Amino acid sequence: KLRNQLNKNIFTIQNDFRKIDELNLPRFDFVFFDPPYKLCLYIDFLKIAEKSNLFDKKTSIFVETNVEIDVTQISLKVVFFRKISKSYLYCFKLH
Repeated sequence: KLRNQLNKNIFTIQNDFRKIDELNLPRFDFVFFDPPYKLCLYIDFLKIAEKSNLFDKKTSIFVETNVEIDVTQISLKVVFFRKISKSYLYCFKLH
């Protein structure tokens, strides 16, 4: 499902993120990825983001998790990392 809200380039994507390049979308400025914690999809998503045409060096990719991400598995740059209560918030950018 894809919803364009308020006739702006704000999208809520409720779909398999592995198929994101198949969607006809503009490049993203900001992405917030918050999947169900038990699925542990963070690294898979970030590896796809590294190669996707929808992301560029200006894109800020925010990921909320319940565990620390092993950033050695990806080539994205960590802009910031914060522990907030029992959650972790990351911001990544492409190199």
